[in-house]
Amino acid sequence: MVNGNKIDLGIALSKYNLKEYHHIFPRNLLKSKGIDSGEINSLCNFCFLPSDSNKKISNKAPSEYIFSIIPEKGYSEILESNLMPIKKEIYQKNDYHEFIKQ
Repeated sequence: MVNGNKIDLGIALSKYNLKEYHHIFPRNLLKSKGIDSGEINSLCNFCFLPSDSNKKISNKAPSEYIFSIIPEKGYSEILESNLMPIKKEIYQKNDYHEFIKQ
């Protein structure tokens, strides 16, 4: 749109390009820690991901997937662009309360 190129709607609207809400800290993980659904569904705990990525991550804790999908180079910029804290310890320890505080 910005550069004047035509957009192929078949590609742009394909199932492959669908974006889904992703709980950064999965519901099941947080429920098992006694965290209520209001806090689990905090806006801070959501990001958009392509459908296929969301399904691959599934119910994994951040410590199990964050460092494998976000490259070291650009790590801070990627997290900041998604309004996520950059402290690695938060994800290594699956520290949801610190994640929300940040």
